[in-house]
Amino acid sequence: MGARGPKSAAELATVHTFTRKAPTPPARLTKDQGVIWEALAKAKPPKHFTPDDLPLLAELCRAYDAADKLAERIDRGIAKYTPETLRTLMGLRDKESRRAVTLATKLRLTSQSRYDKTVAATISRQAGRTTPPWQQEDPADELFGD
Repeated sequence: MGARGPKSAAELATVHTFTRKAPTPPARLTKDQGVIWEALAKAKPPKHFTPDDLPLLAELCRAYDAADKLAERIDRGIAKYTPETLRTLMGLRDKESRRAVTLATKLRLTSQSRYDKTVAATISRQAGRTTPPWQQEDPADELFGD
């Protein structure tokens, strides 16, 4: 509890700065997952992630990493896998991808999660109002008189 009464001139002149750093990856993540963590943490302002978001962020890193590794495995061995094995691997990759999308949305990392439905609808309508490139005037016509 602070002191009662008006603040002194010295107290008023003191500047208090509080900086918050981006969260560091937990030690239990692998190196690849740590790289994903760093990229996600640097992409957002330091205040974006609260302490209760960090377990979800760790799971998101795991999901991204698992989906990437499954995709690489599928790409490397697509010719040698049986259809059943390929179907299983692709199902696992899709499951990890869906998990990643869900976690990213919950952490408000996707563009969809930053807008409410009315704002998104307005943005969507306005995006379609641009003039197609083939109907736009060419600035070179003014220069060369065509």
